Amino acid sequence: MRSPRYRRMSGLLLLQCFFSMMGAAQSGATTGAAIPVQLLDNLIQGRWYVANYFPIRGNPFLNQNLSTEDVQLLDIRYKALPLWYDIYIDELILSFNQGAEFRYIQLNKEQIRHFDLEGRHFINLAYSPYRDMGLRPGYYEVAFQDKIVLLVKRKLEVKADQENLRSYFSRADIRILIKDEQHYSISNRSSLMEAVGPDLKKEMAAFIKRNKIRFKKAGDAEWLQMIIYLNELQTATR
Repeated sequence: MRSPRYRRMSGLLLLQCFFSMMGAAQSGATTGAAIPVQLLDNLIQGRWYVANYFPIRGNPFLNQNLSTEDVQLLDIRYKALPLWYDIYIDELILSFNQGAEFRYIQLNKEQIRHFDLEGRHFINLAYSPYRDMGLRPGYYEVAFQDKIVLLVKRKLEVKADQENLRSYFSRADIRILIKDEQHYSISNRSSLMEAVGPDLKKEMAAFIKRNKIRFKKAGDAEWLQMIIYLNELQTATR
């Protein structure tokens, strides 16, 4: 599978009988004609997408291979759509065949409520219970949800390699802990302990020490491990 190159052009794409009607849908994309009311339930408004990030090194996609996933667009759930998730621009990309070529559509974020990707669930903050918390808009992975919630904003930054005079993508994920109807950005031991609170701080510190967790090297697995334990503490004290 060839990776997309990035470019945007306004367009409209119909999903009903998606692959068989692709030629007609693309034709409608360029006319600017009014959209028939009876087609609104099957409509995705999107843009052509070509991911040309040269000379930045690295991959902008969260999924390293094309995934067939489910997407909730407004009140309609579409199954097994071929998708990429570009986390540099925080956009979901639909892939399809046009003859011998692959084409890509940047789906309209305003219509996407949630989607799945490689066994992970992502929400659009605008349609979520957390939309009024003052968080950065866009897509968030729901990494854990019970008494407390862990949301992860998958994100890339561009950094400079001064020695080789090149720029490259670097992961800069943002983790949000939602606890007692408050949200906390957690990135290190200090911010986690602030979110944990004084009543459970001692137990959490002992857990971190016992499991030899090093925050500078902590990845998804270590953060999830700590959040699950905090959830257990929260449950036990209620």
